[in-house]
Amino acid sequence: MISVMTPTMDQRTERRLTLVARGGFVVSGLLHVIIGVIAARIGLGSSSGEASSAGALGSIAQNPFGQVALWVAVVALVALGAWYLFTAYQDGRDGAAGGLASATGDPKDTARNARSAITNAAKGITYLVIAGTAFTYATGGSSSENQKANDITATVMGFPGGRWLIGAVGLTVLIVGGYHVFAGVTGKFLEALRNLPEPPAGRAVRVLGHVGYVAKGVALGVVGVLFVIAAVQADPDDAGGLDQGLRTLGEQPFGAIILVVVGIGFVAFGAFSVVRARYTDV
Repeated sequence: MISVMTPTMDQRTERRLTLVARGGFVVSGLLHVIIGVIAARIGLGSSSGEASSAGALGSIAQNPFGQVALWVAVVALVALGAWYLFTAYQDGRDGAAGGLASATGDPKDTARNARSAITNAAKGITYLVIAGTAFTYATGGSSSENQKANDITATVMGFPGGRWLIGAVGLTVLIVGGYHVFAGVTGKFLEALRNLPEPPAGRAVRVLGHVGYVAKGVALGVVGVLFVIAAVQADPDDAGGLDQGLRTLGEQPFGAIILVVVGIGFVAFGAFSVVRARYTDV
């Protein structure tokens, strides 16, 4: 837990930012629930929507008070992204655990802080990107995650060594997906939670986390593979976002069943994220 965010930030400001950042977990959870429902409906053949953050935000925009909800989402996601980036900054400084910049710290602590800094920075950037998509819908625009991924991939491939960079991105996403599966199977995600309720409520939270992390990890793994394929074949159309990854799962043998199961897993992850807003260590 961060007790003092900066030397000049008072505790009242810190509490306010913490409260809004927790709201970001709620927003993220609700988006995952909507993505899961869309994915399951695609598997059942009853939806043509985009199973991604953009698709979920678009669904929110179509409902009464949707614009208000989107502006709330923008604020909460920006706060959560800023929180993770500041945490990454803190991890990158020398401190009680040795610190990334400390020359005299324990090498193990330094390495641990380095990994934490990179992970939290990636999370912060991810939430800010989603916040940007929410802002697009809140201001009356629209977005397609698949098209955006294809366009960015095509642009990067035009650079020297661009295919290698896209391949590296794919491998990184694949590793992140693998870590989600690992965290789901081993329960490592519980390390970020504090004071879970007693069973049966606490047990239910754990089950949601186990199922949700594995499901999201599988989906991210497929997205990573798509980027690697795009790099190998030099075809940006092979790359895609979460929606394309889920649809690729649906094209496999028993794909409809797999997609429904993964969709249920995303709903579980979303529910876990909402609960995490209360019990996460921030």
